[in-house]
Amino acid sequence: MSRGDQLRRQWLILDELARGRVSRRALAERLDVSRKTITRDLEALSMFPIVEERDGVDV
Repeated sequence: MSRGDQLRRQWLILDELARGRVSRRALAERLDVSRKTITRDLEALSMFPIVEERDGVDV
């Protein structure tokens, strides 16, 4: 797996999460990787704070 593949997959994970709740299993199936890979990607992404504003409040 190249670094570019990993970054693309993480970007797609963020895109899926922005649309709503999604399970690791569903992400793994959509991205054709193992749930362990999804877990590693989510752990890596968790190091970055992601803030969204809803009704004037950061969440």
